[in-house]
Amino acid sequence: MEAAAFQDDTNAFTQDQILSFIPGNQLEFSSTYFSFFSKLAYRFDSFDAKRDSWFWGENTLSVQDADGDIVLTGGLQRLQLGTLDIFQSADFINDSLSDTYTQDINRQGYPMLSLKFFTESSKFSFFYLPYFYRPYYPANSARMGFGLEFDQQLLVGSDGTYYKSGSTFTQYGLKLDHSTEHMDLSLSYFHLADRSLTFSYVDENFLLTRYFFESDLFLAAVEGNIAETIIKANVLFKSYAPMSLLTNDQNVGTITQSGPRDHTIASIGLETKWNLISGHDTSWLLEHQRILGTGNDITDRYSVFGNDISWGIRHQFNDTMNKQILMVHIIDLAHTEEQIFQCDYRQNLNDQFKFSLGGRLIQAKSRTDESLGFDNLNGLTIVEDADTIYTTLSFVY
Repeated sequence: MEAAAFQDDTNAFTQDQILSFIPGNQLEFSSTYFSFFSKLAYRFDSFDAKRDSWFWGENTLSVQDADGDIVLTGGLQRLQLGTLDIFQSADFINDSLSDTYTQDINRQGYPMLSLKFFTESSKFSFFYLPYFYRPYYPANSARMGFGLEFDQQLLVGSDGTYYKSGSTFTQYGLKLDHSTEHMDLSLSYFHLADRSLTFSYVDENFLLTRYFFESDLFLAAVEGNIAETIIKANVLFKSYAPMSLLTNDQNVGTITQSGPRDHTIASIGLETKWNLISGHDTSWLLEHQRILGTGNDITDRYSVFGNDISWGIRHQFNDTMNKQILMVHIIDLAHTEEQIFQCDYRQNLNDQFKFSLGGRLIQAKSRTDESLGFDNLNGLTIVEDADTIYTTLSFVY
């Protein structure tokens, strides 16, 4: 169960309250040569029926050799690609759900086939993704969204072909992971539909369209441990075939040529422990993310966090109830009026019940008007005044 209340936005069409019930099930089976894992849930919302939806987590069937050195897996899989805690732009395959506070369903699985080879200190992975599916996006009544619905959502191939969600579209990737005593290194290459980058336009027929693009993505991720400090870094380069779309990227009636640009997302983070209270673990988090290769005037089009710094504190009580507090502050260095403050508290009530309570304050540039122009659909402006308090209660049987 999750509940939330947002600051009133004086818009009768959007829902300022959330009260959802999310029954789910998890099944596991494993043997020497086979393993099966299934996790799915369905969300019912008492205030907004548009939030009712299935959530498919990881649903996989695996076959392996007797030693577990070679593993073939098919189904809906989740890949952890990045290393940072707050800025997670490197995790570009699985959907991150912005309108839920339940951690068990906050990332969707994606259909793929994977083949993995394990050695003593390394792992080689090959991925095949045969279909394109549009990412999950909140309903137009949700506060954590554009507040609108798209007339169509299309993938643009490198040859200019358009693909609808569910279409056959060949995607693939390679990944190398290597571990040493003090460092974990990951190198990845993927050729796929970049579902993390979207351009939204009103065309000459007044259809609101959301575009995704075929791309090549190169990712280097590293995590090192030096004394009491953990250093994390991701460098993600995205390359797109030259293309332009005759669309409207400002206001209805102003038609221009535009398309995605090659760019790099660089992220770095530090995590160090403080010995504040005996028997407790307190960590200080510091992260920075910046987009390189685009002009400052359009950086927000490529990520909400185009030039941002964040700091936070995570405190673990190390008790039988697994109590934890996380406090985070994010500041946009290019537009310092854009900031996010969040505090989250979680604990177990007993062996079966888990509880959380938190709040989020969003400080953003105000909308210039009610149009669908660039200034109103990028950065934190799209969730202006979406301050909220929330709570969740989970029962595990």
